Amino acid sequence: MSGDVVILRVLGFDPSFEEMCQSARIDPTHPIYILELGAGSGRFAYHFLKKLWDFFPQSTLRHLTIKYVLSDFSESNLRYWRTHPFLQLYFQHGILDIAHFDAQHDLPLHLHLANQTHTTLKNPLIILANYFLGFFA
Repeated sequence: MSGDVVILRVLGFDPSFEEMCQSARIDPTHPIYILELGAGSGRFAYHFLKKLWDFFPQSTLRHLTIKYVLSDFSESNLRYWRTHPFLQLYFQHGILDIAHFDAQHDLPLHLHLANQTHTTLKNPLIILANYFLGFFA
């Protein structure tokens, strides 16, 4: 079973994910950020967001704001995501944003579409490094 399938099942919005969010100290007035490091083509993000889009309206977490952030060090990937037709729905609804991330430089994360730079967050940050860690191995 691939890492994608495992992550989608664990975070794929089953009761254990809801329980985790309910037991954590979540401030509902601030978003929960899911940051994908080294997102490449954005394929995983698309499948994840598609699952989220189906799951979230019926979830006990529907009162929370979730923001998924695609990140990569390659500016060409950021441009590609911004124009990719499969991602447009998520950009338009404010669920998806993009950010430049370079693991070799300690810089704040700037969200391009929201035009915000985050140095501190009110809620826990969920980091997905599906392909990213394999690159450094």
